[in-house]
Amino acid sequence: MKAPLSLCEIGPSVPNSGHAAGARRAFTLVEIMIVVAIIGVLSAIAVPAWAKSRNTARTKVCVSNLKQIFYAKAQWAFELHKGDAEIPILNDVTPYLQNGTTPTCPAAGTYDLHSVSEAPTCSLSADGHSL
Repeated sequence: MKAPLSLCEIGPSVPNSGHAAGARRAFTLVEIMIVVAIIGVLSAIAVPAWAKSRNTARTKVCVSNLKQIFYAKAQWAFELHKGDAEIPILNDVTPYLQNGTTPTCPAAGTYDLHSVSEAPTCSLSADGHSL
């Protein structure tokens, strides 16, 4: 009399799909193309948003630098008893700036100090770099 078969001897309950037992199933070309298309759509959405946020951050840093220069000019004029019509140079106000360093526009603009009573400007003021 024969012994009953165990589960290991019966084999997989899934019908044979033409693959050898234990062979790995590869991705089809269509599946790979769908994944690439999804990545393309996501990057098409993300890249413009990233560029916009980068420009916004640059503008905000520039405006912050202009405020620092404006307050440094006021402090320079107050301590040295200068009038409102005086025009300082950047080296005059550098000691009154944070860490004694000269700020630079992150978008490669240049700063013009003007007189003490006027706000400083950036060469990129048309792009929103202004007080």
